[in-house]
Amino acid sequence: MKQKAKAVRYWYTYRCAPSSETRGRRPGHDLGCGATLVRSTKREIIGRERPQGSPCIKCKKRTRLHEGLVKEWFDPQDALLYASEENRLNDIDMPRNRGEQSGE
Repeated sequence: MKQKAKAVRYWYTYRCAPSSETRGRRPGHDLGCGATLVRSTKREIIGRERPQGSPCIKCKKRTRLHEGLVKEWFDPQDALLYASEENRLNDIDMPRNRGEQSGE
């Protein structure tokens, strides 16, 4: 029996950044909270490939990702440790799980 090839995952860390959107602008999303977040994708973020980030755990803003905004990782644990350390250094108090999000 043929085994399926395991899909490659790309891991990225990125900062919840202010929006540069002018069309369909939402004032509540203008400012990013500055939290460092982790996202995985099936495709590498290069050229025109610009996925949206997951909703920020703190402010629910979805940042559009691009090459200049992300840092690529090969190990998800390294990405999580980096994000955790960045948030600690920047004094950003992240909720421990989705149930602790602000506004809930």
